Amino acid sequence: MYNSRCYLARLLLFALLVGNCPSRASICDFSTVDLAVENLLQLNPQIPGVGLQIGYSDEVIYKKYWGQYNNNTIVPLASATKLLSGVVIMAMIDEGLIELGQPVSTYLPQFSGIKGQMTIRQMFSHTAGMPTNNLLVNSSVLNAFNGLTLAQAVDILACCEPLLYQPSEGFAYGGSSMHIAGRVAEVVSESSWIDVFNQYLATPLGITSMDYSGLGTTQNYRIAGGARSSLPDYAKVLNMLLNIGRYQSTRVLSEQAVSTIITDNIEDLDIVYSPPQINTEVRYGIGSWLRLNDDGTTIGLFSPGAFGFTPWVDYDLNYYAAFMVKDSNTRMAPLVSEIREKIRLILTDNWCGTDEIFVNGFEGS
Repeated sequence: MYNSRCYLARLLLFALLVGNCPSRASICDFSTVDLAVENLLQLNPQIPGVGLQIGYSDEVIYKKYWGQYNNNTIVPLASATKLLSGVVIMAMIDEGLIELGQPVSTYLPQFSGIKGQMTIRQMFSHTAGMPTNNLLVNSSVLNAFNGLTLAQAVDILACCEPLLYQPSEGFAYGGSSMHIAGRVAEVVSESSWIDVFNQYLATPLGITSMDYSGLGTTQNYRIAGGARSSLPDYAKVLNMLLNIGRYQSTRVLSEQAVSTIITDNIEDLDIVYSPPQINTEVRYGIGSWLRLNDDGTTIGLFSPGAFGFTPWVDYDLNYYAAFMVKDSNTRMAPLVSEIREKIRLILTDNWCGTDEIFVNGFEGS
């Protein structure tokens, strides 16, 4: 596994190099991005709207809404939730409440035998051996059984769900293992997951639109896919990660925690399951997919959801972006890939820092 200190050093070098770029201000031309979205909506009039925000570490350089969407629009995130939950877990690790390498049985003794040896790191990188999903973390069941709690769901997973493979011997993308880690957070904090989320992420970032009711009101919080958010609030999380744990004057995560999030946990593991929309070499950190360059340095992270909401950070170009929609990731994945390439082309050739941009009647900050 790559040394996380090396990751951090390289990240800081990226930030230093970009930070030393000329401070000239220019208004970049994002018309190619606009056109791609407009073509999508013209071909798919059933899509109610789209939002896109792009930012440097210290300012928003582009924000635009189409259709019915605006700053107050809230959409379900599906698997874009995983990055948020990973940040919460790492914040608790910063406080010493959880250890990444500890077996789950340390916190939840109902997990025993080989299953009890799963670690928090493995559970948040899909390498613990749990099945990809279970009815207990499936959205239809969450909505049907309003009385089911996260604690009850995890107890059933402990007793009755066999492993697909031995911990750390494969990668199977899903939600079951993160569900268990969410219960660990509840136990060590002696509070509900939503209270933990508010304490470690929402409150420090001034977030007001996020919760875990994106698939319906529940106490069985879907740690890997149940959140919802507005575009500006999710962008705050990305800005914090781009700034290596700091949002404005608030330290949300340690630099080491961010380095851990973007450290690959896959290496040469067998890929048991990976979504077909992930058309890149499988690399996964804590709660997010990773992009690595040829020497193994992480240059970006991303966390797309089944409904198309896609956040990403490209550290090599010192920017983040969040694409907001409620549709299908099968349809959106090619478009988001196209948009990302267009953005990278624009930012590679230009420094796009400027004053606040006002588009479609909404502030760009």
